[in-house]
Amino acid sequence: MKGDLLVSVHGSRTCNTEFEFLTGASMRNLPRWSYPYQQYSLKTLPSLAREFKNNGYDTVAIHPGKPENWNRKNALLNLGFDRFIDKNDFIDPEYIGYFISDKSCYDKIIEEFKNKEKEKFIFAVTIQNHGGYNSSRFNNDEMVQLGSELNTYTDAREYLTLIQKADQALESLFTYFEKIDEPVIICIFGDHQPYLDEEFYEKLYGHSLKELSSEEEEKRYMTPYLIWSNYDTGIQKERKNTSANFLGTLLLNASGILENPFYEYIYSMQQEITEMNRDYYRTKDGVLHKSDEDDEWLKEYQDMQYYEMFDK
Repeated sequence: MKGDLLVSVHGSRTCNTEFEFLTGASMRNLPRWSYPYQQYSLKTLPSLAREFKNNGYDTVAIHPGKPENWNRKNALLNLGFDRFIDKNDFIDPEYIGYFISDKSCYDKIIEEFKNKEKEKFIFAVTIQNHGGYNSSRFNNDEMVQLGSELNTYTDAREYLTLIQKADQALESLFTYFEKIDEPVIICIFGDHQPYLDEEFYEKLYGHSLKELSSEEEEKRYMTPYLIWSNYDTGIQKERKNTSANFLGTLLLNASGILENPFYEYIYSMQQEITEMNRDYYRTKDGVLHKSDEDDEWLKEYQDMQYYEMFDK
């Protein structure tokens, strides 16, 4: 299953996309500039870590960066992970520029899989492609070429070069797990689009960012996602657009453990609301709506999220 993933952030605030994926909650239902990892208690909120743990899995979170970034260590442990692995737990990793490479992060995932004693849920947040993108990580002749009109945007070229290397690293991950006899599901997605020169984006759109239509604005909040398995899950291959707060329920369903009433509700809601973020939602008829337009499903969802987060 693959498609476009609608997220609630652009250019930064990775933690909010993580929050939506891991909990099924939406940033639409929280104050605009809030950061749940840093501001709210997450100890009782439903999470993928808790769902997998309740089904007998070990749960581990990996981030090859500083553990205090976005308060990740505390937040992820509060969301139910058994362990948190940060950059200090990597031995002689490969670096690309200032950051540990995706390849080293995937090697750590494989290491955790090899050392497992029972089923394991691993959540990893890579850091190789972190901005900014005028950091001289690559020589000019090492970077992706964009043609005469766009080649002067070195930040875009650096970013796309990192994406190219990330794609090459993914090959090592899939090559390993497609040969494993045990059933494995991999879900991979982007946290947000990069913060690049606005003029570069305007070249792509063909006009000023101030003149974007709702559909064009929505595209600024889309990243790719993929759910892959090395066995038949019984789920038909399809291209399906979704959003970060819905993606976790698709993963639970593929894993055969969609049991929590909160997640069952969110999974059902996707039959009516196909994707949503802070500012937009799309209904099953394909119509894009502004987030302030009334919808009974979204009202009920907001009430349920408030109950799960604050009104126990």
